[in-house]
Amino acid sequence: MTRQGTDTGATRPGAAQGAPPGSNADAEETAHIEARLLAIGDTQVRELALRKASRKSAAPTMPSASRKAFAPVVVPRPVRWAALALAGWTVLGMVGALSPLGRRFIWFGSADYLSMVWALAAFLLPVFAVFWFWTMRRAQAIQSDGMTWTKRWLGVFPGCVALTTAMVLVAPWGWSAMLCWALGTPTRVQVRVVSFKVPEYYRGCHLRAAFEFQGVTSPDACVDGRFKGDMPPVGSAATVYGKLSRWGLMVNSIHGR
Repeated sequence: MTRQGTDTGATRPGAAQGAPPGSNADAEETAHIEARLLAIGDTQVRELALRKASRKSAAPTMPSASRKAFAPVVVPRPVRWAALALAGWTVLGMVGALSPLGRRFIWFGSADYLSMVWALAAFLLPVFAVFWFWTMRRAQAIQSDGMTWTKRWLGVFPGCVALTTAMVLVAPWGWSAMLCWALGTPTRVQVRVVSFKVPEYYRGCHLRAAFEFQGVTSPDACVDGRFKGDMPPVGSAATVYGKLSRWGLMVNSIHGR
């Protein structure tokens, strides 16, 4: 009888010659895992791309629209320097006016300045109103601060307008006082006492007085602690020691007769 050959020595289709049993199954499993990993990676990449595209195509919110409407304006450098100089001049002038120098300074130009201060205020108020309106709208568009409409436009806005206007109006007084203190010459002059006034409540000065010097009557100046000896009566002459300049008289001490 002829002995029939077995399949043990035969090579299966698609299998390598002499490969160990089960090697094709391992290779197929590895390829399957790699395919799944590639599919997961592709899915994540597509999701990220879709998210990015949706963010770009999303409708802009109200702050973005406001930001576009109130986009930053490129201000020329000379204008910026002028604005900074004005701000510095205003702040220093206000500090000088509220300091002890300003409180004991007799400003020769006060009468002329007070006669035109209301006209200056009428000019400055709308200017600062426009400035603060634009500034606050831009700040609100860039980043919302959570402030209510009533607080912003009925509280903060008029307060900023009034404060900046008052600072600019007071600055000339302070600068005159500082210039007199820095450039004035020591002097002793005779003045006539026009009035004495004790404030109803303490505002940094217990006694204020007005004097007449060279035909100019000064506004009330703080003379608290400046008297040497007895206080002169109203209408009498007194000797003032201090500094004299073209801007006014800085009172250091007052001596009655």
